Amino acid sequence: MPTQKKSINKNEISFDGKKPIILLIHGFPFDHKMYESVSSKIASVCDVIAPDLVGFGNQENSKDQTTIRTMTDFADQIEMILQYLGVQRPIFLCGLSMGGYISMEFVRHYSSRLAGLILCDTKTIPDSAEAASNRLKLADSISSEKLPAIADQMISNLLCEETFAKSPQVVDFLRKMILRQPINGIAAASRGMAKRVDTTDLLRTITVPVLLICGDQDALSPPESMIALKESIATQNPSTSIEFVSIPNCGHLPPLEQPDLFAQTIIDFVKKTTLAS
Repeated sequence: MPTQKKSINKNEISFDGKKPIILLIHGFPFDHKMYESVSSKIASVCDVIAPDLVGFGNQENSKDQTTIRTMTDFADQIEMILQYLGVQRPIFLCGLSMGGYISMEFVRHYSSRLAGLILCDTKTIPDSAEAASNRLKLADSISSEKLPAIADQMISNLLCEETFAKSPQVVDFLRKMILRQPINGIAAASRGMAKRVDTTDLLRTITVPVLLICGDQDALSPPESMIALKESIATQNPSTSIEFVSIPNCGHLPPLEQPDLFAQTIIDFVKKTTLAS
């Protein structure tokens, strides 16, 4: 198969037909650059696709301040990207936080697309009534003037103490990434997350190898919740190969806080899965 080249997010994606393909779904409220430190490392074994979700980064955004973008909407966008790029082979799908919610909806609608599933610092249960209400309040009240304070509040829960103490460049990078996101895009995704449904039942349908990754100090999706997720998958679908990896000295964002460990964990999983197939 000759090398195919297409661009997405103004970046050229090459497919040589030999490497496995991995698609990285970013979290909220970020863009594809959250994977900037790991994409080149993972590219040693995979063709990497790291898109911006609609309403974030370079993607066009609705001017309607009341737009709702559900996790299914985003999963459909991922499928359209794969079609646009002409990807026909099964892919490895990796989603972090909101990206994990989207990945589960991708499992619901496009499971035949998958060679492997990587869920990072995420969950399958829906928001509590209080959390959903807070997301809707954020969506209704957010403005350019309020975004810096909102970003600072978010960041305080996203990173571990060691990152704050030893990696100020990561804190600065993260803050700038949040501040450049369109207000309406943040609001639309926040409304969509508030309305997401429980996807735990989908775990029994997963037949491809699964990798769960979690920062050992993640306050939002703590390791114990992801270990419970692993146990749930093992119980509902005993034949599924599943692995859990805790990333040390890390909060909610392993690709930013521990990029080398995060990338190597994915590389090892892809190599192992590819050899076993």
